[in-house]
Amino acid sequence: MIGSLSFSYNSSLENMSINGSPRIAIVTGGSRGLGRSTVLALAARGVRSIFTFRRNAAAAGDVVDAARSAGAESVALQLDTGDASSFVDFTTRVRAALADLDAERFD
Repeated sequence: MIGSLSFSYNSSLENMSINGSPRIAIVTGGSRGLGRSTVLALAARGVRSIFTFRRNAAAAGDVVDAARSAGAESVALQLDTGDASSFVDFTTRVRAALADLDAERFD
């Protein structure tokens, strides 16, 4: 084993702000399954999100609409994590999405 990985999960989303400014979550695979559920659970608590999807733009659009209906902005970005070339402009697209969400700070 090269290293170890430590993961902790806090089910309480009450402290989802930094200095009074709401956080923005990035969720991979947000158009279906667990990722979709995560985006919608965060949205129900007013947490904005950027999420990735691989192929199904219609499903991703449905999640964006559902998140907005639940009370939070959400942005879907297509990303094929199996294709290294799809990461080339991903950072630029995330920065643009953050600007669209008026994010003053991103951690």
